[in-house]
Amino acid sequence: MIVQINSDCEGPISLNDNAFELCEAFLPSGDYFFTQVSRYDDYLVKIEKRPGYKGGDTLRLIIPFLLLFGVNKEKVVNFSREHLILLDDYQLIAEIQKKFPFFLISTSYSEYALAVAEKVGVPKKNVFSTEVEWDSYYLTREEKKLLSSYYDEILTLSPIEIPQDAQNLADLPFDSQKTISRFEEIFWQEIVNLPLGKLYSEVNTVGGSEKAKALIATQSQTGIAFRNIIYFGDSITDKEALEEVKRRGGLAIAVNANRYALEVADLALLTSSVYPLVLISWLFSLQGKERVYQFASGKITLSDFQLPGFLETKKDFKIVDLKKVNWQDFCLESEKFRRQLRGEKIGSLG
Repeated sequence: MIVQINSDCEGPISLNDNAFELCEAFLPSGDYFFTQVSRYDDYLVKIEKRPGYKGGDTLRLIIPFLLLFGVNKEKVVNFSREHLILLDDYQLIAEIQKKFPFFLISTSYSEYALAVAEKVGVPKKNVFSTEVEWDSYYLTREEKKLLSSYYDEILTLSPIEIPQDAQNLADLPFDSQKTISRFEEIFWQEIVNLPLGKLYSEVNTVGGSEKAKALIATQSQTGIAFRNIIYFGDSITDKEALEEVKRRGGLAIAVNANRYALEVADLALLTSSVYPLVLISWLFSLQGKERVYQFASGKITLSDFQLPGFLETKKDFKIVDLKKVNWQDFCLESEKFRRQLRGEKIGSLG
């Protein structure tokens, strides 16, 4: 049967966290800065559940500071292309696309998502990502002065720590509460009221609910029934899209994922290669979800099939049915694998 494949970029296909890497490359102590804002993002989505705020809006919050340190469209384009790191066997995406429509749905800035698409052969029209008019924003002298002072202050604030069982702000360490309180002022009272603050309403981050909307838009384009749609995701930005495809009868798979994606997925993959994503898509096209579940449970193996030529060279990976494993133990295993594969800094991000 004809199936439709949808995937995030970062995690299932690439090892990058492009926004983190941009901050690390162009901002002083940019790795700490981005990690702090990313954890604030996790707090707003997971703990506070703020209406109108989407997982991945980190990419919106950091833009004023990227502009402050001279980042423009040309730099984002060049950096994204030059630092692209893909999982092994990414060429297989081009092979599966000969049979089925393939869409990239990414929170990443469009410059990065399009660099991935070009490398793996996904048409530009099949890419959904966060668009920023980098060169349309101008910082006044006063804005530069204020943003510089905010940035210096952010670097002095205590790390945000979110206990796994936290239910509200009071469950966080006191120093983390103080940092979040100051972030509230910096981002939502001070920056938002600068002339530059208009970008917070102009930039629509493709994360959270926007990924679910993009998923629905792809289905409208192809007309393929949701029960024949598969979605690969790995993080908090994919939660709603994974939930949406699962709710409508499709297949939701977490790839090298953290607990946010694992909470809502049907199946999970641990892999350093794109091979199992393509293999599972092919199995899915044979007899739907049931065939993939049988494979995950070990009831059938690859020796039961005559694989197409492009899948004959088998690769190592792990696939599990999340309903049939100890969820907490597998979550620790997946997050450990994620950190080993992508590096401690990127692998620990939400």
